[in-house]
Amino acid sequence: MQRHALHVGVGLVNAQEILPALLLRKLRQPRGAQAAAHRGLGVVLNKLLDFPHWSFGQTILEIGIAQVALQRVAVQAVHQALKGFFVARLVCVARGEKVFALALGFCVVVQNVARRGGRIQQGEGPQQNSRQTVVYPFHGAILNLLSFQGNPAAVLISRNPATGVIQKEFSPWSAQELEHCLQQAGDARPGWSAAPLSERCALLRALAALLRGRKQELARLITQEMGKLIGEARDEIEKCAWGCEYYAERAPGFLADEVIPVGAGRSYVRHEALGTVLAIMPWNFPFWQVFRCAVPALAAGNGVLLKHASNVPQCALAIERIFADAGFPPGVLCALMMETRDTERLIADARVQAVSLTGSVAAGRQVAAVAGAHVKKCVLELGGSDAFVVLHDADLGAAVAQGLASRFLNAGQSCIAAKRMIVVETVADEFVAGLRAAIEQLTPGDPLDEATTLAPLARADLRAALHAQVQASIAQGALPLAGCTPLERPGDFYAPSLLDRVKPGMPAYHEELFGPVACVIRARDERDALRIANDTGFGLGASVWTRDGERGERLARELQCGMVFVNGIVHSDPRLPFGGVKNSGFGRELSYHGLREFVNIKTIWIKSI
Repeated sequence: MQRHALHVGVGLVNAQEILPALLLRKLRQPRGAQAAAHRGLGVVLNKLLDFPHWSFGQTILEIGIAQVALQRVAVQAVHQALKGFFVARLVCVARGEKVFALALGFCVVVQNVARRGGRIQQGEGPQQNSRQTVVYPFHGAILNLLSFQGNPAAVLISRNPATGVIQKEFSPWSAQELEHCLQQAGDARPGWSAAPLSERCALLRALAALLRGRKQELARLITQEMGKLIGEARDEIEKCAWGCEYYAERAPGFLADEVIPVGAGRSYVRHEALGTVLAIMPWNFPFWQVFRCAVPALAAGNGVLLKHASNVPQCALAIERIFADAGFPPGVLCALMMETRDTERLIADARVQAVSLTGSVAAGRQVAAVAGAHVKKCVLELGGSDAFVVLHDADLGAAVAQGLASRFLNAGQSCIAAKRMIVVETVADEFVAGLRAAIEQLTPGDPLDEATTLAPLARADLRAALHAQVQASIAQGALPLAGCTPLERPGDFYAPSLLDRVKPGMPAYHEELFGPVACVIRARDERDALRIANDTGFGLGASVWTRDGERGERLARELQCGMVFVNGIVHSDPRLPFGGVKNSGFGRELSYHGLREFVNIKTIWIKSI
């Protein structure tokens, strides 16, 4: 992997935030051209972060390192006017080593994009003075960016999104350390699977008690590492404890043998542990996402290897520690301090029998491909762009209040947030007015302060990508009614935002906006609202708001998704299966169904002779 190239990616994230606001205005471009250029910059940024086909020859999973690398460096941008265009000098700092890059090529592209209203032509960007040229394809164009030699150390960074302060650094494990952990997990699993179910359930109860005893300490860790409000973090820990207690109580029934008379002397279905499950988990709910996967898997007798998101390493270690303190045997749950590029090899390892991923659609495709190549079971919980359907007879007060809660929980960084608010035209103006007033009352600030009602985003690159989507939608006609800009303060804050009159063709209509931006799509009537709700590649959840229960249930049956809530917001509950269809993944977590995902459902047929 050519790590030095990632410095340019880091610089572009910073440049994407400052250039539209400063450079394009300096160039005195019309507002429309500025907005179109936002879109062009957003395309570049998103492709650099997510598009797998770079010219370096990495595997697709290794591309995830680019996102991790954005946490690994502190970027300081100095910009100045020079011969009619800007030059951004990017100072990248990693573990005390400084790498300087002159991002001349990118700034030439910025100027030319602005001048042509967002169009990028083939071959833009100089190639001189570059030690390696990245040839980057998109939309039929070729963009040449400068890449510079460097040797940034590979570290996992714990960074406070509210302040930008790096709290702790971790070196990824060596191959030998990873092998030791895999061996420990392999040694532990047979004994754990053979342990009486009553013992496993007793440990889950002990784990729940420990979680509640350490709730404030763990909540503070979550807030300081990924930025969510302290109250939301406490709720997350409480939910983990509830999940432990639920499976401690219900696992014996879920795993009991099922007798099925078929004419033999005796026949039944037995549920046995599948093996070791690799859990590839995200940062947005750093405890709950892990627990809702790991707890049912462990209850069934499986082992768990945790590959957590690289920006929450302290949460990963805290999870491993609390399982150990509750009495779980060493190796039953292991947190892997590893780089994304090692994930493919780990999935392929014979000591891993199954994979559970919560992540992006692109990551899901690659994990499924690798798991499929090795014939391994996987469960994928991927992106969502949930519909929040408000019908003509809805209780608008409740819809506004719950829509606000759903969309702005965790600063909008939730797969099941109300990302597309589809409102019937006859009540749309009233709904939008109420929602706008509620949004304007949100208070960004220190997430450790109980009075704060809007937290920062978890990373700077996420804020930049969100802003690009918002600005591109505005350029195509969406009406900005609140926010729609990064906040000028320390940390990765984005203003609480509202876009009205979102239409097809806009990123806000088709893409998942992962942040505090409410998007309203107006529908003619109930049938049009249903059509719009299903007009998406995602299929995770949806909610319907109506005073007519039968109407709500009828729509629920027609919505193409894995979960529908009528007069309530989509949420996870240990008692209910959680998962989606279409590009939102397959398989289920939680409930009876989640526990059965990672068991060997064995038929035993016995005829006496």
